[in-house]
Parts: sequence; C-alpha cells; structure tokens
Amino acid sequence: MGTRHTSISILILTILLTALLTAAVSAAETGLKENPVRFAILGDRTGSPAPGVYDEIVNEIERLRPELVMTVGDMIVGYSTDTAELASRWRGYREIIKPLTMPIHYTAGNNDITYDVAESVYREFAGEPNYSFDYRGLHFAILDNSRWESSAELPEGYLSWLETDLKEHQDAAYTFVFMHKPFWYKTTLQGFPDTLHTLFNAYGVDAVFTGHFHQYLANDFDGIQYASIGSSGGGVSPDVVGPKYHFAWVTVDAQGIHLAPIAYGAVFPKDVVTGEEYVLETRFKYVGMRCVNPAPVGDDGTVEPSTLEVAVHNLNSSVSVDDTLRWETPDSWTVEPATMPVKLAPGDSGQFVFEVASTAAFAALPEMSLSLPLREGRNHLVSRALHAARQASCIKAGSTPKLDGRLDETCWREPMSPLMPAWKDAPSVEPTEFYFAYDRDNLYLAARCEDSQIGSVKAELKEHDAPVYTEDCVGYFIQPDLSKRMVYQIYFNPLGTAFDIHFKPGGDGFLNDNYGWDGVYEVGSSRDAEAWTIEIKIPLEQFGVIAESGQRWGINFRRKQARLHAAADWQPIDSDPQTLGELELK
Repeated sequence: MGTRHTSISILILTILLTALLTAAVSAAETGLKENPVRFAILGDRTGSPAPGVYDEIVNEIERLRPELVMTVGDMIVGYSTDTAELASRWRGYREIIKPLTMPIHYTAGNNDITYDVAESVYREFAGEPNYSFDYRGLHFAILDNSRWESSAELPEGYLSWLETDLKEHQDAAYTFVFMHKPFWYKTTLQGFPDTLHTLFNAYGVDAVFTGHFHQYLANDFDGIQYASIGSSGGGVSPDVVGPKYHFAWVTVDAQGIHLAPIAYGAVFPKDVVTGEEYVLETRFKYVGMRCVNPAPVGDDGTVEPSTLEVAVHNLNSSVSVDDTLRWETPDSWTVEPATMPVKLAPGDSGQFVFEVASTAAFAALPEMSLSLPLREGRNHLVSRALHAARQASCIKAGSTPKLDGRLDETCWREPMSPLMPAWKDAPSVEPTEFYFAYDRDNLYLAARCEDSQIGSVKAELKEHDAPVYTEDCVGYFIQPDLSKRMVYQIYFNPLGTAFDIHFKPGGDGFLNDNYGWDGVYEVGSSRDAEAWTIEIKIPLEQFGVIAESGQRWGINFRRKQARLHAAADWQPIDSDPQTLGELELK
C-alpha cells in the first residue's frame, strides 16, 4: 500500500507541477499579448570606432524608451594588460551610456576581456561574464565567449553552467541567449554540428544574438532565430552589406519574436523640426537669397557679359551666417567668381556681385547654393537658379486696335522672339507669333497660332473660368508692378473664352492664389485655313496701374496645342515672379 500511495502521490505532484508550469507560461503569453516586451540591442562599439556614432545611437535608443537594453560586446577598446587604463576606458563607456534611463545588460566581447587579466576589471564595471536573468516571463542567458574561437574551445565549466541554466528555465515563455562571437556562422550555418546549437535545440532556446562581425546577418535554424548585430559605432568595411551603423529593436508578444535593425540616424528627437524652423526654412527658400537683377537674354538666346547682384537676407534674429555661396555652372555659362564668402550678423542683409555670360542661356541655368541658419548648429542649404530674363518690347499704340482678329494695325508689326518647348523633349508647337502694345489705360495683346490641321483645333468652352488651358489656347503671366509681386495669369482659347486668376507669394513662401478674381477683357478672334488669331484689350484700371513709357513689367507667355499635346513658353514657366521675363514699355 505504501509504495502504491507513494507512486500516486508522485503522479499527482507531477500533474500539479505540469499544470502550474502550463499556467505560468499561459499567464506570461497572455501578459505579452496585452503588453508586449520591447528591448534594444547595441552592436559593437570598438574596433576602429567611429567617433560619436555609438553615443548618438544611445540617444536614439533613449528616445524610443525600450524596457531594457542589451549589448553584444566590444564596448571598450581592449588589447591592453594595463588594468588602470582598462578601468579608465570603462569609466568613459559609463559616461556614454549615461543617457539611458532603463536597465542595460552587458555581454563580454573580445575587446572587453581580451586577456585573462582584463576579467577582473570587467567584473568590477560590468559584473559577472556568465549570468542570466528573467524579465516578465522571458529568460535571458549571457555567455562569455570572448577569448575562444569555437564552441569546442569553451571551458567545460561554462558549458555546464549554460546547460543547467537553460534546463532550469525551460518554462520561460521565450528564452534568449547572448554571446559576442557568432560561432554559429562557421558551424550551424555551414551545416556542421555545434555543441551550443545542440544545447539550444534541446532546451527550447528561441533566439540567439551575437556581434563581432560588424555586419548584420540573420537566419533561422531548427526554429531558433540567429542574428548577428552589426556595428553600432565600430569600424565598418566600405563594402558592408545591409545597414551600416545600426542597432536592433526586438518586440516580443504572444505571436513571437520580432526583430528589426534600425539604421543610425533614423530616430529623431521630437523637435527635429519646429514650426518656427519650418516657417524660416520656407522663407529662406523664397526670400533668403535672390537675384536683384536678371541676366539679360538677347534675341539669339545668349547673355552678353553683364553684372549680376545677389541679395542674401539672414532672417534668423539670433544666429549668424558664416558660409560660402557656391555656383554650379553648366558648360554654356560662366559665373565669376564661382565662390564667395558670406558673413552676416543675425537679421542682417548683404549684396554680392558676380560677372555672368552665356552662349545658350536656357539650355541649363547656373544654380547658387548657401547654408542659412535655422538654429545654432543647424543650417538649411538654400539653392536658387540664376534669374535669366528674356527682353520684350511693348510699343505704344497710335490708335486703338480694332479687335477683329485680323492683325491689320501697325502695332502688330514686330512679333516677339520665338517660343521654346515647355519641357525637355516636348513636342514643338507649330509657328506662333505674339504681339504687345499699350496706351495709357490699356494693354493690348495679340497672337497668331498656325495649325496645319486647322479643323482639328480644340475650342469648345464658352464660360468664363472654364478650364480653357486643356484646349488650344494662349496664356499670359503679367506683373504690371514689380514692387508688389502680384502676377495675373490669364488664358484665352480661340473662341475668346478666358480663365484667369492672380497670385502673389506670401512671406512664408507659399502662393496666395485668388481663383475668384475675374478680369474684364474685350476679345476678337478669327480663323483661316492656316491659323487662328486673337486680339485682346485689357483695361489697366483693374491692375491698379497707368502705363507709361520706360516702365518694366514682368512677363511670360505660352501656347498650348491640344492636338499635338504640345506646349511652348517664351521662357521657363515658374510660379515665382522672379522667374518672369521683362516687358519694356517703349
């Protein structure tokens, strides 16, 4: 009876223990489902360290607030037997990781315990080389393999400790092993047996994390995730595959272990850009640096040697500008000097003079760049194309043109210089002529647009502000008062239907469009076998100006030919008034 009762008792006890273990694992998994564990892994710091990288990665990890941080070793520069020097290096490492507000757990690397004499210093600053701990149902075992090159070389005591530890914690929801050198690379990955992998497989290890190679790599073997975390600041080969400097982010939930390497520089502070800096950045783009005068483009498309003034405005009221304005110059242009130092006090402005010339102005435009300050230690690179402006003449009308689309008046005797394709490789519109004239109170426009298939001209829209820019049309950008920067954009189709708006760049760099503005026009048009023609009278009162000889207006104009899906401009179209050409009232 006694023996039987004892057997039953043992059986009951075994069932109870199994039930308790199952309940514990189930409770841990439930907890992970409701509240996953997240931890970060720091890669190697040493081995030709890159100054400051590990420090900033520590800051990035702190921004993410994991529950704990692990390392895979090589935290200090090793290969020294001077224990005082090693202690000094550990104190330096302690300063680097000081920003971390969560627990950090170390793994010994070959730099950390290069020689046996270094182990005592390691213990003083990092603790036991071989140790384990539990966290919210997870088990972590950290093995010191710093001084050996394979599992077969590890001391028997190390292997015995690891096997006992893993066996005693088989009830963990997940088990992780950390060691510095990836012995698995030469064995398990290559299909050879490995003592450690055998232990991991036998006792339910779920993931193994290593370092040492300064190269990220990951594989699964027998259901165990292996990952070698690359460099978090240690020297990296130029041909490294995958992320260069990085750390790893691990999320553990009821569905498993989720590993993500995060590249250095990818985790920003919340104030990486403030609202004030964004406003300043956009203002820098539009008014921080500009050409005071355009480079004058002749009828042949060239720019004779001329002087260009560039104005720079330091819109930052607390940080100085101290940089060099640089020109990137296409082959068809010369800009001298190519560089110029710019030093401006907070809130100050300055003008800088260059000599420019071009043999083909609009083939490509020179671009100037300058760093302007957003805050102390942080600049924004501002780039602007050189302002090259074609010159057009607006002659004074001897009498009011008759708006019949015939172009009989003497004011329509001198067409403007030819149009250019609106974009690279754009189809060309057929021959087009634009004309300009004025009197004190009116601007007169005319255009003759040839079409070899005149019956295919698209012109159906008759309601003001209908999208005539989708049909055959001519379009104008007119800036009557250069000081106000207001631009009137007006399109007319062959029926004389107008679409119009006006716009003005705001101080924040964005356009203030007014689609509700409607201009007043008198229009006459005609069509013959070769072309459609249009004449337009625009009363200037609605622009708030009176036309006088000698005035210079901003101007651009274009034709769109629907059948050919073609568009051509007098000069490159841009919403910035500074990119307009010049119309001189004769």
